[in-house]
Amino acid sequence: MKAKKNYEEINKEDREIVNRILDGDKNEFSKIEKRYSSLIYSLLRKMVRDPEDAKDLVQETFIKVYSNLASYNPIYPFSAWILKISSNTCIDFLRKKRIDMIPLEKSTNEDDEGDFYIQIPDRSSIPDENLINSEKIQNLNKLIDMLPDNYKKIVKLRFEDDLNYSEIAETLEIPLGTVKTLIFRARKMLEILAKEHKVLL
Repeated sequence: MKAKKNYEEINKEDREIVNRILDGDKNEFSKIEKRYSSLIYSLLRKMVRDPEDAKDLVQETFIKVYSNLASYNPIYPFSAWILKISSNTCIDFLRKKRIDMIPLEKSTNEDDEGDFYIQIPDRSSIPDENLINSEKIQNLNKLIDMLPDNYKKIVKLRFEDDLNYSEIAETLEIPLGTVKTLIFRARKMLEILAKEHKVLL
C-alpha cells in the first residue's frame, strides 16, 4: 500500500509544479486542479449555499491562480495561497452577487448552449471600425495563445474552425460534457486575461 504523502512532500511537489508551469509547461496546471478541486469546493460550500455557485467559484479560483502564479512566493505553503485566493474570490462574489464580464454575447445556437462569442459588427463602410475590429481579433488571438494547450486547442476548433460542440467532441474523441466544461473554463480564462492585460475586445 502506497504511503500517504506528508505535508512537506506535498509543498515540495507544489513548488516544483509551479516552477514547471512558469517555465512554460502549461499542462502541468491540471495537477493543481486535480489536487485542490475537492478542498476548494469544501471551503466554498461553507460560504455559499448553492452548490452550482460553489462549482463556478472553484473554476474562478483556478483561473485567478493560473493568472497570478508568477506572484506566488514559494516560502509560503502553496495550499494556503490557493485557499486565500478561493476565499477572497467567494467574498467578492457574495459582495457583488455577480462576476463582471467583458462584452460577450450569448450564442443563439441550441447545440452550443452556454457558449459565448465576441461580437464584432460588420461595418465595412467605416474605415475606423475596420481598424478597431482588426485590433480586436489580434487581441483575442494573443489571449488565446496564453491559454494552456488543451484549452487553446478546443477554443481554436470552436472559434477558428467553427465546429459546434458535438463536432468538437467527435474530433477530439471526448464526451460532449467535457467539451462544454473546457470551453466554459477557457472563456473564463479569456475574460480574466483580457482584464489583466487591459486589452480591447
